[in-house]
Amino acid sequence: MERTAEMLQVSLGTYHADMLHEMAEILDLQPDRKPARKNWFVTELSKVILKQARSVDFIRELSSAERALLALVVKSGGVASLAEVARPLLLAGMVHIRGEARTGTQPELKELVLGLMRKGLLINLATPSGSATTRSWAQFHRLGIAPEVQKVLPLSLLEPPKPLSSAPCLSREAPPVLVGGSLDQYMRRLFFVWAELRRQPGRQLKSGGLGKRDLRRLAQILGFDEEAELERVDALHTMLVALNLVMGDGTQMVAVDNDAATLFWNATPVRQLRDLAHAYAWLDWELPEGIDRTVLSDYVHTYGHRPLSEIRADVYTAVTQLVPYGWVDFSFFVQYLNAGCSGMLLLGADTLSYVRENLRWYGFDYRDSVETSLASLETSFVHGVLVELANMGILNLGYPDPDMESAEIREMYPKALRSSGVVRAYYEDRADGNGASSQNWQVILQPDFQLLAMGPVPLRVLSDLQQVALHEKIGESVITYRVTRDSAYEAFRRGETVDSIIGYLEEATQQPAPQNVTRSIEEWSEQYERIVLRRQVRLVQVDSADRLDRLLDDEKVGRLLHRLGECIAWVHPGDAARVEARLAELQLLVAHSRTSDEDLPQSLYWRDGELAARASLPSLYLTGTLSRIAEPHDGRWRVTPETVKAAASVGTDSAAIVSLLERMTGAPLPGEWEKRIKSWGHHYGEGKIAQVRLLRLARSGALDELRRSDAQLERWLHPIPGSPSIAVVNESNWDEALALLASWGVEVEEGRWW
Repeated sequence: MERTAEMLQVSLGTYHADMLHEMAEILDLQPDRKPARKNWFVTELSKVILKQARSVDFIRELSSAERALLALVVKSGGVASLAEVARPLLLAGMVHIRGEARTGTQPELKELVLGLMRKGLLINLATPSGSATTRSWAQFHRLGIAPEVQKVLPLSLLEPPKPLSSAPCLSREAPPVLVGGSLDQYMRRLFFVWAELRRQPGRQLKSGGLGKRDLRRLAQILGFDEEAELERVDALHTMLVALNLVMGDGTQMVAVDNDAATLFWNATPVRQLRDLAHAYAWLDWELPEGIDRTVLSDYVHTYGHRPLSEIRADVYTAVTQLVPYGWVDFSFFVQYLNAGCSGMLLLGADTLSYVRENLRWYGFDYRDSVETSLASLETSFVHGVLVELANMGILNLGYPDPDMESAEIREMYPKALRSSGVVRAYYEDRADGNGASSQNWQVILQPDFQLLAMGPVPLRVLSDLQQVALHEKIGESVITYRVTRDSAYEAFRRGETVDSIIGYLEEATQQPAPQNVTRSIEEWSEQYERIVLRRQVRLVQVDSADRLDRLLDDEKVGRLLHRLGECIAWVHPGDAARVEARLAELQLLVAHSRTSDEDLPQSLYWRDGELAARASLPSLYLTGTLSRIAEPHDGRWRVTPETVKAAASVGTDSAAIVSLLERMTGAPLPGEWEKRIKSWGHHYGEGKIAQVRLLRLARSGALDELRRSDAQLERWLHPIPGSPSIAVVNESNWDEALALLASWGVEVEEGRWW
């Protein structure tokens, strides 16, 4: 914001002439002639305003709220936004809070600002909007004090407002009903969603989110109701993406498992809160359903609201600014956010000024309707963000009636709100950096390999346990893990050793690990080290076990071949040329098998109802593929009902089997075989029969209109896709439907029309 105010005469020159007349009346300035010129008003008003600003008596006669407002603008360098002056005045109880009973002589914020503008001590620095070329007092969001006025003001009389420690809008008494989650619990849920996606990535949708199958899996891990809580799980996943702890590669959503992720989970709650707040403020998800954006008139609706990320950031910032005041009245919080000007938070100052400037062409009723709609929608937006923050454990919401049902609470606005304990500790500089870790917690490793994490165990400890154990159940106060062979193998793959795994366990439990657990981990390590995965090797396939035996006994190539089965061995790529050369010496010609795309086409033919290979030694790709859809029989392969059902159970349906056989035989499948395979695989599914009647209405669109007009007809008349005038009616409902149609004046005749 530009921090240099305009000179007084320059600013007065931007005012409409009617405003200058009004200022002259308030300051007892009589024009020398009628009609007076605008230039005369500008010159003479400047003199009077400077004289009044210099007068100690005049400034002393101002109200305490007016002097406080001037002090705030002076403190801001002579220029201030409406929010910069409104919030301190609200906290000091110097202006009336909309919706509260008016006490004493508290002015409305708008009245206070306009009073000082009419006296010339404040100037409106808002840029004219719309088609306007002059400023008005109807729209102001940027205030200033002319430099020459500020220079002569008796600054000793101007004292900035001091926040009240107690006021009707700032109550330290908790409402009867409190709603809000735990930040510690929220962080745990984030952690276990991340841990599960690290163990098993989820499928990424085109929208960038997770599919319902993965959301249900995560809901089950967290102990949620799988269907009712899917939105909460999706919100957790979205937050992890915003924190850069989960990323998509186009097909999968994978947990980021690097040093940055380890640092985040091992960080103190204070550091985690800072990262969480930063990520939350820039989330791109929509607010929960239930906010009726249609309450705005079409005129205002065309402008759209500010980005939700900016609204979230403003709400969170306001929550942190009000931390020292305990419970804050909800209506006060909304006014604190929008600086006492409904619509400023939702639309932004410039857009709101433009909207209101152009509304001067409309009637009073319409303008009042727009103002009411703006206030209602803005309050709904604020409430939606507060509910999100409450679910995260950032704040608590208070409701007045202890007998309310949870459904009723969701439908109404809270009475007051307050930041949660962790947030208060952080922003009041009382955080010790330990958070939950300073409380009582314990981890127990039992001889049956089960780990019990009881109490508010720090995430850094849970993160260590996640490295060496599998979580079984996530409860409110107890989280159970189990050390298994699979979890040990996974740790070994990441480079852990027996000593480091035992170290994780003993550090978490502060006790020596049970001897049987230590012995088992040592045995698993030995078993793991016996397993080696060979990469980039060549397979040698021969037609008989005897031939392979002779090759293994050969002096030149026997030591280069490593047997895998009766007729299969492997060889290092670097030795492949030597093996081929020796086979050529033995007058054995080598055939090269490449990929399934090259080996499978036209590799089979039908013979007596069975599949036979064209090559004398079928490719491993061929035999491996056939084993999934057929069974071997005397050197050939048979497709049977059992093999088709087995293939379908692992995802290869009848159509895929038909397509695969046509590819491998190089010809269309015989009709009888296609019928058999599709029959065995239940390709066409099941069917149902119901006794119904067909109803055809002569007039186009009549069926759709009747279903919209009558709820019973909507249930009984089922349109046929592609035939908008024909409906199906269940036989059992036909008489009632016929009578109801008659009440709508529809005469139905029975007979064929086709």
